[in-house]
Amino acid sequence: MSFTALSLNWQMTALFLLAVLPVCFVMKLVAFWGTPESKDLAVILSPFPSPASVKQALPLSAGPRLIRRFLLALAVCVCGYWLCGQLWREFRLPAILLSYIGAIMLWLVSEALGSLAPFLAMPSGRLLPLPHGPAPPLAKSLADFWGRRWNVWVSEWFRQIIFRPLQNRPVLALFAVFLVSGVLHEWAINVPLYIVTGRKCFGSMVLYFLLQALGILIERRTRNRGVRIFLVWLFVFGAAPLEVNEGMLRILHLWPG
Repeated sequence: MSFTALSLNWQMTALFLLAVLPVCFVMKLVAFWGTPESKDLAVILSPFPSPASVKQALPLSAGPRLIRRFLLALAVCVCGYWLCGQLWREFRLPAILLSYIGAIMLWLVSEALGSLAPFLAMPSGRLLPLPHGPAPPLAKSLADFWGRRWNVWVSEWFRQIIFRPLQNRPVLALFAVFLVSGVLHEWAINVPLYIVTGRKCFGSMVLYFLLQALGILIERRTRNRGVRIFLVWLFVFGAAPLEVNEGMLRILHLWPG
């Protein structure tokens, strides 16, 4: 079967993976270059955690718990996809509403796949830590969400590669981290979307992640817990259509056609 014979959603999924894999390799190379961990079998077999992730490796005895977690998340994902299909057939949901549904499904799918990710290092006699921290939707602040709950493998990489070298200029470090994250998402999602459909959504990912940096600066000015939680939902979920655009929805197979 030729690539063009695939549906547009599957073409997006394939190009997304082709875009992400070299990025993962380069990130891992940068993080582990010249470190003792670079000879660690867990590192060789894993995607792109930083040395800090490898040091938090789990024992093999955690395997059954992770399998149960995966099966539960998978069951929820199946129900979610079925419900999305029903909603689309009945109501022909507009794109912006699909984006918000897609944001929820992105979390559920990443929880399911994330429960299997630790097993990539199993031949080394241990398991990698989970990619996500505990319950991202329960984050108490934007810093808590991005630094300790969502994709902690990548956040640890950013701390090692960008934050520490720029620790004397924290605002610059903050915007640099989210700018790089936005550019990586442009490469992995908006470029494949342009190749597959010709649609230009360039800039949406960078804007979304720069908004997160702005939100963190705003939340630093308040100690009110309620305000901080409101800012999480405003910036992370409220701005979700910028990130969960047609490209992301096609990767998640939530875009019709």
